[in-house]
Amino acid sequence: MKGILIILFSMSVAVCFGQLKHDANWVFGDSVGIDFRNSQNPIAFKGISKNAEANASISDSAGNLQLYISYNRNYSWMQTDIRDGNHNIIANGNGVNVNFSATNGAVFLPVPETNDSIFLFHLGSYTTSCDYFTCLKLYYSLIVKGQDNKWSVAKKNVLLSNETVEESIALVKNSDALNWWLIVHGQKKSTQDSTSNKYFVFDVTKNGVSLHLETSVNNHTHFYSFAGELVPFRNGNYLLDAVTGDNVVYIDKFDRCTGEIVAWDTLNLFLPANQYVYSTAEVNKHIYVTYTNYDNTSWGGGIKHFYWTPDSIIELPPIYQANISSDFLSQIEVAPDGNMWVSHWYAGFDSLLIDQYKRHFSAIQNPGSINPSLVNYHFSLPSYSLPNIGLPNFPNYNLGPEGVFLANAGKDTVLCSNTNSTGITIGAPPVPNVIYLWQPATGLSAANTAQPTANPAQSTWYYLTATDTTATSCAVNTDSVYVKVETCTGITETPTLQAKLYPNPTNGLLTVEVPQGADGYTFRLFNLLGQQVLEYPLEHDKTTFPLDFAKGIYLYQITAHNGQVQFGKLVIGD
Repeated sequence: MKGILIILFSMSVAVCFGQLKHDANWVFGDSVGIDFRNSQNPIAFKGISKNAEANASISDSAGNLQLYISYNRNYSWMQTDIRDGNHNIIANGNGVNVNFSATNGAVFLPVPETNDSIFLFHLGSYTTSCDYFTCLKLYYSLIVKGQDNKWSVAKKNVLLSNETVEESIALVKNSDALNWWLIVHGQKKSTQDSTSNKYFVFDVTKNGVSLHLETSVNNHTHFYSFAGELVPFRNGNYLLDAVTGDNVVYIDKFDRCTGEIVAWDTLNLFLPANQYVYSTAEVNKHIYVTYTNYDNTSWGGGIKHFYWTPDSIIELPPIYQANISSDFLSQIEVAPDGNMWVSHWYAGFDSLLIDQYKRHFSAIQNPGSINPSLVNYHFSLPSYSLPNIGLPNFPNYNLGPEGVFLANAGKDTVLCSNTNSTGITIGAPPVPNVIYLWQPATGLSAANTAQPTANPAQSTWYYLTATDTTATSCAVNTDSVYVKVETCTGITETPTLQAKLYPNPTNGLLTVEVPQGADGYTFRLFNLLGQQVLEYPLEHDKTTFPLDFAKGIYLYQITAHNGQVQFGKLVIGD
């Protein structure tokens, strides 16, 4: 919708680079596609989209385009198609209920703990009237990949709530860094009603989506309750609740552990009445706001710059100001190249100005600094493309566990049974407010302490679960240690391999290097239950092979015919 406020969360420029490449391809607007896989040299390509403000796309962990939405003008203005990376409509992918004018009204999210299922959360119109000219409800569709490696829609237009909501979807990782919170703001029952403002928070897991809680927000005005944006920022611990027509951004504190808004209106950001807030983005506590002059004489506008802390907002010198008739800046978003891209819009009919304003992006460089710089017309689109008003919506995949600690089971070690009858210490010094649990308890002096003594009768993997009980966290971390029991000869033991294994964490491809001239090596992978999930022969000094397993912590073992062995932990990510 015209003049809708968009707020994008970005931890920092560094976080932007670490987006697991799910944001490597932007598909949005009218036929716009931008490939960011080479982040320093983005390339335009043609997407089959006719979108306005609701845009969503997703790439795999290697940066290959998987899916995007594409408004189909053969339908009503409230339906879209889902297309794959080859730009084909996927099976059952037509007729998805997406209001094309809902700001950030659609977003893809991989189903937690799966590699072949993706949620599309979307805001769709319905026929029942409300007190505004648009009435939105929250839906989801489930997309799955078949054995033929093709995507299809398994569930479509599943209504999540009968409540009417505003035009933005927010996603925040749970403190366990595995599941997600889905957040929407309820639409007021009427323009005069300030008592029905609510947040609705849904729990998103591998088992589906369910309502977690609803919370009243009676102190928020929300006069224009259909238009705005709700986006997490600062590690997902705050929410920017923007109300476009009121030109105000409420800042609320969010608890990633419980899914609750724990403090209202910690600080608010206002713009003058004649400066219509359009879009904003945040990097390293620096908030940038595009606005349009709304005085009925001209468009024009600019970019304002604020520095935020939990206690204050300081307005810094503006980045850009203009008073060009029929021209205004629309959405801004931090791109994978580390710059903040600024989309222009032109409401006039001059062909030269259309090309100048509508087919170019400007960029704010060094956006997380006191003195950022604006590069006008940083990137040009082909003549067939028009960005329109919206940019694609992405969740922040980079948030880790909301804890002040990491579980540490200690280093893998050898217990010489013929010389050591008392055992060895495993683990690490305790951290306050952390609960420790070791499994199995066999051979341990205690199962609920940070550093027990291990004296098993046979070689054993010990698994540590550490739970943070501080008020700001509900994180649970796991780690493991291997205690090898053997008879030692003198002070020496069977030599350990000097193999190299990388990258660790890995996103699916693993390389193992063994000593030159060696042969007969085998790589084995185990889950945390001790079950072997892979055995792979290492027939070369350097072997690269895929690991098609769910993300998480695994244990590996490399063995040679001469008795050498190497143990360790391997992390598989997205």
